[in-house]
Amino acid sequence: SGDTSVTWESLEFQPEFTATSSNIGYGWWSHDIGGHHHGYRDDNMTARWVQYGVFSPINRLHSTCNPFINKEPWDYNAVTERVMRESLKLRHQLFPYLYTMNYRTHTECKPLVMPMYYTYPECRCAYDVKNQYWFGDQMIVAPITEKNNAGSQMGHVRAWLPQGIWTDFFTGRVYDGLGGRMLDLYRNDYSIPVLCKAGAIIPMQAHEAHDNRLGGAKKMEILVFPGADNEFTLYEDAGDGNEYRNGASVTTTMRLTYTDQKALFEINPAQGECSLIPSVRQYAVCLRGFAQPDSVTVAGNSVNFSFDPTTHTIRIELETPVTQKVTVCVTGADLRNRNIDALDQAVEILKRSQAGMEFKNALYKKMLECNQITEYDLYISSRSPEERATVAAVLELYLSERESLR
Repeated sequence: SGDTSVTWESLEFQPEFTATSSNIGYGWWSHDIGGHHHGYRDDNMTARWVQYGVFSPINRLHSTCNPFINKEPWDYNAVTERVMRESLKLRHQLFPYLYTMNYRTHTECKPLVMPMYYTYPECRCAYDVKNQYWFGDQMIVAPITEKNNAGSQMGHVRAWLPQGIWTDFFTGRVYDGLGGRMLDLYRNDYSIPVLCKAGAIIPMQAHEAHDNRLGGAKKMEILVFPGADNEFTLYEDAGDGNEYRNGASVTTTMRLTYTDQKALFEINPAQGECSLIPSVRQYAVCLRGFAQPDSVTVAGNSVNFSFDPTTHTIRIELETPVTQKVTVCVTGADLRNRNIDALDQAVEILKRSQAGMEFKNALYKKMLECNQITEYDLYISSRSPEERATVAAVLELYLSERESLR
């Protein structure tokens, strides 16, 4: 895409540029992630750029021959190093999803990255969020392209939530798009807003230390999100050569049947040239954005599971021949995460906030009294830019399923 400068302005420009490249047929598109030359060093900018790169068509870290423009994670501060390492691992894990989506591009001419107005052409808001885009057909991405706020210590992006239920890929926080609404989203250093549609199914390969192989993974992680019925067909082939044109490929259809009291997830038998994939696979079925269930069964039999309250994820591990159907059933009084941990998350924001101690304590006491804050607190009770930024970040936690600020 050209030799971009190492600046926040270049980062801000790239998501829209990449998404709209699809308008002229450039779906397999690349930038120098982190910038190419000139500019300045900003570790927070590098972290956000690499996070964006994970959700780009090509994640290519490259720069000019300058000893001070580095892309090695260990050359950055501890936070940015961790972000870069985790981001690069995640990109590797996403390969099954990416490969399937790019095969879709080949067969259906639907690019991996698409502007929001591709699916919502009649909605004005779809044109207003220029840096927000579809990443495949299961999730939308709203990259953070501005420096963390000095007060809240968080990044911010103005996003549009289409109608329906949306779950954050990283945190498991559930948002109600209501009839479609704008919402200010805030994230700490370790994630950007990646919102998965209701019922989204995202096949990933499990992370294996020091393993750079792509495709044909024996260990898989399947992320499943609440809110609606859905189906996803994983596509695999040899990864090189042209034999796929003669049918040398494998498809595996996964299906979610969902209500708030019961989620039935099925992995159907692999179809096609099954010699291309392992005969037996280890699956970790990860239902993210869920509440802790009452029961979990596989093929009608109760099984052990784990529950991570920080990401609201039910994890079920199993091993099965790829030619055999797998049925996982999860039940509970209310399976969807209702964001009841908003107060705990708000406290974490307040701890990190670079704002007045008395202000933070007063806001905390108010939340203890009524377990929420209002627009009034944002506009009236905060007395400095740092405090306003902190209240705005906290406010998002209480707006997930309510009307947004207008």
